[in-house]
Amino acid sequence: MDHIFLLFYSLGALLGFFVLILFFFRSRQKSSILLKNYSLFLLALHALYWTEILEIYGTVSQLSGLYTNSIFSIAIYKILEGLICLILLPVIFRLINHFGRFYTRFLPILASLSVVLPALLYLLIEGGTLLLISEILFTLWMFFSIGILIFQREDIISQKIKKYCTLFVPFILLFLPFFLLDYFFPSWYQFRRFSNVSVALLFFYILWNVFHLFALSHYETKEGKGLPRQDIPGAYLEHFRITEREQDIIKMIIRGMTSKEVAFELQISPKTVKNHIYNIYKKTGIQSRVELLWILNQWK
Repeated sequence: MDHIFLLFYSLGALLGFFVLILFFFRSRQKSSILLKNYSLFLLALHALYWTEILEIYGTVSQLSGLYTNSIFSIAIYKILEGLICLILLPVIFRLINHFGRFYTRFLPILASLSVVLPALLYLLIEGGTLLLISEILFTLWMFFSIGILIFQREDIISQKIKKYCTLFVPFILLFLPFFLLDYFFPSWYQFRRFSNVSVALLFFYILWNVFHLFALSHYETKEGKGLPRQDIPGAYLEHFRITEREQDIIKMIIRGMTSKEVAFELQISPKTVKNHIYNIYKKTGIQSRVELLWILNQWK
């Protein structure tokens, strides 16, 4: 049974790696900080998935006289869970237009430490309750993240992402009971005695990546419909000393994006976007977006 799990987990890992590469490529192509941060979250999740594969391999190898370091695997697993909290929470808060330091820095760090520290103490004093506390806290933070997407979904600026969240949240909620059973009641089904790994994670991760392939194939932002960066005249950029960040904003203005949409795409506050636009206007001696489009045409 463990050999079968190992085979299917490996297939899931290949699918996850393919999706991860697509997200990194798409984030570089669109210069989207949101996609870059989400790609880092997918990377942490992929690494967490690999710890399950190594656990299965360790179980299979022990049949041949090989043993794995369980303390080391627990430490890696908990550190990865902490990284997931650290990366995922800022992405979710920025999705709903919360850019304050409390939401994007303090709370994610608190969540990460609340998961990692009890696990590290467990490794030092071998208190089983501490490991359970770490697992419960990680589960609660995931529930908290899902709750934000459910109850504040209307605050998401991007209509496309709002639509995908509407479809994806029920999918996550469907699997949550099985995750809880896997972690806290590992013998809940008859085949569980053959393996120490999460069957729920196996099916969830495969369907998760299928969903992301679907989202990538249908997701188009206004940014993708306009001109690439190199079509902004080089002489214009050099003459007015336009910075790289200002270039990104000009690209999005060309595509008709509002200040809120630009802030969402670049994962910065709307106030910061307005400051950049003010600097662009000041450098070029203009006062409106229409004038910006006109002056770009003059420099071609």
